[in-house]
Order: sequence, then C-alpha cells, then structure tokens
Amino acid sequence: MASKRSKKYVSFGFMGDLHALLDEYARKTSAQHKAAVLLFLLLGIGLRAVLLGRPIQTGEAELYIDFARLPLSELLVATNASGNSVFHSLLTKLSTGLFGVGVVQLRLPNFIAGVLCLPLIYIFTRSMFNRYIALTTLALVACSGPLIGIGSIAVGFGICGAIFTLSLVLGRHFIKSNDLTSGILIALVNAIGLWTMPAHSYAALAVFLWILISLLMGYTTSIRERIIRLVFVFLVFLAFAFLLYAPMMQAHGFDQVIDHHSRPRLDWRTFDQKHTDMAFALWALVENGTSGTIIFFGLIGLVYAAFVSSKLRTLLFSLFASGVILCLFMRRIEPVGVWGFTFYIFHISSGLGLFYFLKFLQEKAFPTWDKGPRTFLASLVLGLLLIWTGFGYWWGYTVGLPQADKVAAYVRDNLAPGDKLYVQHPWDASIHFALLAADVDESVLFGDPDRGKAYVLCGSRPVQTVEGVLSTHGQDPAQASSMRMVQEWPELKIFAAP
Repeated sequence: MASKRSKKYVSFGFMGDLHALLDEYARKTSAQHKAAVLLFLLLGIGLRAVLLGRPIQTGEAELYIDFARLPLSELLVATNASGNSVFHSLLTKLSTGLFGVGVVQLRLPNFIAGVLCLPLIYIFTRSMFNRYIALTTLALVACSGPLIGIGSIAVGFGICGAIFTLSLVLGRHFIKSNDLTSGILIALVNAIGLWTMPAHSYAALAVFLWILISLLMGYTTSIRERIIRLVFVFLVFLAFAFLLYAPMMQAHGFDQVIDHHSRPRLDWRTFDQKHTDMAFALWALVENGTSGTIIFFGLIGLVYAAFVSSKLRTLLFSLFASGVILCLFMRRIEPVGVWGFTFYIFHISSGLGLFYFLKFLQEKAFPTWDKGPRTFLASLVLGLLLIWTGFGYWWGYTVGLPQADKVAAYVRDNLAPGDKLYVQHPWDASIHFALLAADVDESVLFGDPDRGKAYVLCGSRPVQTVEGVLSTHGQDPAQASSMRMVQEWPELKIFAAP
C-alpha cells in the first residue's frame, strides 16, 4: 500500500491495533508522565463530580418527567422536536430505574460521558501529535469551564461530546489502517449521536469531512480504495440513523421528525438576522467560562498552531465547513451547548501552541529545561487558572431551582392525603421531580381537587397570581379571595385557605 507517508503503517486489525497502542503507551511513557495524566484525570473527574448534586434545572426536570418516565414503546416514538433526546432519555431511564429517582442519578449518564472524554481526548491528541501536547490538552479539557458547565446538566450535550471524541479516536485509526471495523464503529456511534439529538449532525459531518480531507492529503495510490470505503461507511451511518429513527418516523411521518412545526426552518431573511445571535452566544460562553486574558492568548495559540500544523488546519477547516454547510441547509438557531464539541479542538490548538512556546523558551533562555517538567508545570498552572476564572461561571450555570426540594419537603410534612397542590409552568416539572425524589405521592399534583384542601404555589419570576394558577388548572379563581400565604421562599410562595 503506497502512500505519501515516510513510514508504512501495518495494521493488525482493530483489536490488534488497540492492544499494540496500549502496549506502546505503557512502554514509552515514563512514571512521571503517567502520574501527571492520572492527576489531571482525577482533577477532571472531581470537578465534574462537584456538580452532580447541584439543584435540578427546569430543562432537566422536563426531560425526565416528559420522556424518561414513559414506557419504552412511547419513549422511542416521542419526537426530538418536542424535546426528547432519545438515547439520553434511555440512559436516564436506566439510571433512575437502577438507582432510584434523584438529581445525581439523573445526571449520571452525562457525568460518565464527560469522564470518558478525558482519556479519549488524550489518546487522540497523543496519536496525532505527541504526549506533551496530549498532556496539556488533557489538563485544559479537564478544567475547561464551558465543558464542565455544559456537560453537567442532563440534556445530552455531554453524551454527544463523548461520541465526538470517540469518533476522533476511531477516525484516526481508520485513516491510518483503512480498517472496516473502525469505520463501522464510526458510523454506529455517530448514528447514536444523531439519536441523542439531531444537532449532533454538525459534529458528525465534521468528523467525516476531516477523514476525507486527511485521506486526500495523505494517500495517492490507495486513495480510490480508501474513498470508496469511506463512502460505504457514510452510507452505513445513514442506514443506522434511519433504523434508529424508524419507530419515530412510522408513528409521526418523515416530515414531523426532520422539520417539526415547533422548530421550523427559518426563511432566509429571518435566518440572516438571527444567525449572528448563535455566534454571540458561543462567544459569551467562551468569555464567561474563562477570562479575556486567557482567551487572548488562546487565540494567538490557535493562529500559530494552525500556521505550523497541517493536521490542526484540517480539523479546524472541517469544523468550519461543517458548521457553514449545515447552518445554511437547516437554517435553525441551535442552543449554545450544541457547539460544545468545538472546544475539544480549540483546546488541542492551545496545547499545540503552548508546546511550541515552551520549546522557544527552552531554546532562547532555559536550555536545560526538560520537556516533561516544563509541560507538567505549564499545564498545571493553566489548568488552575481555568478553574479560578471559570468557577463562577459553571457554579452559577448550575444554580438550578433549590426551592423545588424545599417545596417537596413542605408537601411531605404538611399536606394530608387528598390535599392538592396547584403548580404552574415553569415550576411544575421541577416540583414534580422533587416530589418523586422525596418519595412523595405524585397524586398531590393530579388528584381529585374536591377531596381535600387546596394549596397554590406562585412564583415571582415570572410573576404568578393565585387566580392565574387556579384558572390554568380549570378551577374557580374566586377561591383566591379566601386564601392566605402559608409559606414563603425566595421567588416562591404557597397559599392555602385557612
């Protein structure tokens, strides 16, 4: 097999190559480097674990109440447009079914996915560049405020991030080996990513474009065979996605799945006016999750790294082309978390830029400064800076609704069997979830209103009134005149008749 590469790659099959890779890393990695990798892995796990118990958020509660509790037959056909991230909902159903209802159990699938991203991004970066750049990238990903914040909430972004990093590892192997097993796995995991949320299509297309460009740049005589195999893998990806969505399409039709009325494609004029909002939201995520100084040096590192590395240029171009192509085709304003996968590539560029900067310092000022110690020290300092500057962001990002647990405790301690609590959106899902987590009978929200005493919960953001909440539930708003406040928390009050 001829190629432009100076060293021919000999493949032993997918599992054989995997064993060979792990054996090579074990032999060629010093004890000090292994300890540094373990330190950053544990740091990344710890930072993500801190957020597991943060109060429930409205979106998380809605996804659980509306989808994860459904029977399997109904969950598989509930449309994405209505908010269902099918694969994530399945994992949430499994987690809460095994360990009970609670905020930690709800976030466990995303937490595990976020943890898996750490070794995956290290393996990919090391296979693409070297172990020093991989260590810095691992430190950046472990301590990245945006990745910690986005990956902490149970809405599927963390799972898509893990699928993207796994696709990079598999794609690297496919490029080098032309192995069909890794190609089929790329197709399968990205189809599962689409099953998690259709917006994973941006990341999936970026992966396929990156593989295509890498093959075109790296091979000559074997290029026809490799391109044919890549096209086959892409078709398998589409087939897997079709099979996963088949129950949903059978129940609702093809158009309801890809172009639901709740999320229609925007006309060109509206899209032209609003697409910049998506870019500003991503920029705000970067700025709020770090600091202006770090962003400035990060951009310098990105530009320099792209200048010196054709591999990085290929990755960056694939991200850009995928975003432009699909944005123009779908014409939708996506949530900012959809673009979280791009941070992995940006952190690789920062690791690459820092590596060359440290190399420059060694050549000009510190000739005895070894690569290992200088890389570890710089990575540790940069990681701590990211934690310090990003803590306020991701801690505030996950503030949630702590009042929900207080309401659940009040209901458990004060409401008698047959009493009814009237709750209006946006508090209904979070209160419902908190009641389930506190093992309170949910009939308090849905029982017969004539059997017991009526309680009304009113929020202040948005402002809610007793009359409005009662009317929403089809009750006589005149009852409000006889009700008095019996409990108050920040942003919430409970009213009841004397």
